[in-house]
Amino acid sequence: HHHHHHHPHHSPSTMASQRPRRRAAPADHDEQPPQEHEERSEERSAQADRPEESAPQRAKLEEPDMLLAELEALRPDLAATWRKAAMERLFFMGKDIDDATGVILGKLLAKDGTYGGLHLSHNKLGDEACSALTEALKTNTTLLELDMGNNELEDEACTPLAEALKTNKTLKILSLDNNRFGNEAGKALADGLKSNTALIYLTLFKNQLGDEAGKALGEALKSNKTLQWLVLDYNQLGDEAGKALAEALKTNKTLDRLSLDKNALGDEAGMALAAALKSNNVLRTLTLDDNKLGDETGKALAEMLRTNKKLFELRLNNNQLGDEAGTALAEVLKVNMTLSTLRMEDNKFSDKVKETIRQAVKGRRFALLI
Repeated sequence: HHHHHHHPHHSPSTMASQRPRRRAAPADHDEQPPQEHEERSEERSAQADRPEESAPQRAKLEEPDMLLAELEALRPDLAATWRKAAMERLFFMGKDIDDATGVILGKLLAKDGTYGGLHLSHNKLGDEACSALTEALKTNTTLLELDMGNNELEDEACTPLAEALKTNKTLKILSLDNNRFGNEAGKALADGLKSNTALIYLTLFKNQLGDEAGKALGEALKSNKTLQWLVLDYNQLGDEAGKALAEALKTNKTLDRLSLDKNALGDEAGMALAAALKSNNVLRTLTLDDNKLGDETGKALAEMLRTNKKLFELRLNNNQLGDEAGTALAEVLKVNMTLSTLRMEDNKFSDKVKETIRQAVKGRRFALLI
């Protein structure tokens, strides 16, 4: 049975269905990646007013029709949605779509440039479908969101995807949650991210990336200039990966949110991340729930919060922070006025220290869970 998790900040499909909006001003802290859907509907109506199309254009239009007929024969339900979905986004979640059908969808996507989003999570796509869908990304210039989460995709599926990311200039949201991607996939994706200039949101929640892939992603973040949200929860990332990501944060100028819950990060990684945030003036949300972070990390984070003026939310639930860390954090919370959400449930604080922390933020707007 698929575990599909429910943190609101991990589900691009729910985000995508909210109203489109421009890039938020920095003061706007809601949890939604920026989207750009407005322009395209105007473009489309302009196309509709155009007089007679030339013969080659007509031929181009007939090809998707043939593919649609093929889809119709296999899956009339999907074909009907495809036809109706001048509604911008195709929602095909949990529709029992197999590899062969996925291949047709990929080919359609390559020929039919009208959709802003394709949501294919909880299906039975395999490597062939993944290949066809990602091949489409090399030519498609309208797709902003692609969700292939929960499809049991293996490493091989990732190589064509990574290649497509090198040249695609439009895809903004890519969700690959809960597949079987390991080191090889992670390294391939990292390679694609190095030169990608469009992707804003990437989620790889619950795969099996491991340290090697984590290190490669850290390297990629040193040169990537567009990614704003990176979700790597539940990926067996250890200290080596944590340190590589920290290294990238020293110079990265765009990442707004980094999520590393449910990994195997210890104090070595925690201290490196804290040190990096002394000089990083961009990251607003760091989530480190369910790791193995102890007092050393807690004290380093407190030290960092003395000077960091950007971090807005820090999550440290279910770690091993004790009173030493708690006391240091309480002290700094009296002077740091930027942080406004701190979650530290299920750690090792005494009641006395918990009370000290509560007092430190008393009387101001602050979300504290402890």
